[in-house]
Amino acid sequence: MRGEKTLLSIQVGRALAALAVVLEHVGLLTNDLVGHLPQWISSLFSQGRLGVDYFFVTSGFIILTVHMNDQRSDLPRYLWKRITRVYIPYLPVVAGIIAVYILLPTVGQGSRDWGWATSLLLIPTASRPALTVAWTLVHEIIFYAFFLLFFVGRRVFFAAVLIWSAAIVASYIHPIELSASMDVILQPINLEFVLGMACAVGYRILPERYGVALLAAGVVALIIYFGVWGTEGLRGGIFAIGAALVLLGAALAESTFRQFIPNWLVTLGNASYAIYLIHDPIISVTSRIMARLLTAEMWAIAVALTFLVAVMGGLAYHFLFERPALGVVRAVWRKPLAVVG
Repeated sequence: MRGEKTLLSIQVGRALAALAVVLEHVGLLTNDLVGHLPQWISSLFSQGRLGVDYFFVTSGFIILTVHMNDQRSDLPRYLWKRITRVYIPYLPVVAGIIAVYILLPTVGQGSRDWGWATSLLLIPTASRPALTVAWTLVHEIIFYAFFLLFFVGRRVFFAAVLIWSAAIVASYIHPIELSASMDVILQPINLEFVLGMACAVGYRILPERYGVALLAAGVVALIIYFGVWGTEGLRGGIFAIGAALVLLGAALAESTFRQFIPNWLVTLGNASYAIYLIHDPIISVTSRIMARLLTAEMWAIAVALTFLVAVMGGLAYHFLFERPALGVVRAVWRKPLAVVG
């Protein structure tokens, strides 16, 4: 069945998205601590934030694709897989960050307004998470919780998707004062999960021959985003649609170029979550070291070395902790979950 095939193009997309986010943050801290980057390079690096948007579209695609055939009895398995996948790699990183903030409050952003509940549980509150990039995980947890409706019933779920999407659009067009939790739930970026799920449906029903055309349409949309049209809000929508078309087109057309995908890029995709989690603290430390060792004119060396250290650190965390830990947890719970499910 097509939905059960491992898609290397998804891993390639995740790898590129993670690297883009890392490059953005490397540029920001290098500019602040080492030396000013040329404006055109800073502008280029700033586009790395779009990696988050691609991650959200990919997440919606993966969840619906993987669980498309699940029944209500598969709910415990879904919950356990999602909980372990997010929290097992995340908690050691955020625990280390919190420890640094408490013991060395003058280091980094220890004095900023972070909250325990948001940091440890990834639930939306008025406070931010201690790990800066974890704001995206708060949205992931909201989406995973919303997806629980899928196990109540397909019609209930898809009706709820339409209602949620309509509420997001309405709150964007006519802004009203909301609680901190509702503000996160109704942020437009959540529509990218919905786009990803639409791609999952398209992947199941569309012939593979449409893949190249959809991929080309996605590339055109991205070109429009980067160079041609619109206000910031509308441009964000154009990028999300372009990313969704690229993802869907690449998935449908993968059989034509699968053999050309390098293993190292797939490996980076497998480690993308680990890279995303750990790159921020690594960059914070490495940039400060670069500031002591290099002059302002050597910013390019600082960027290259900091980027390399962040990526290698993420790979190390993936191979030394994330993958073994998830393997142990899933092995321990496989039999109980098989009985329940």
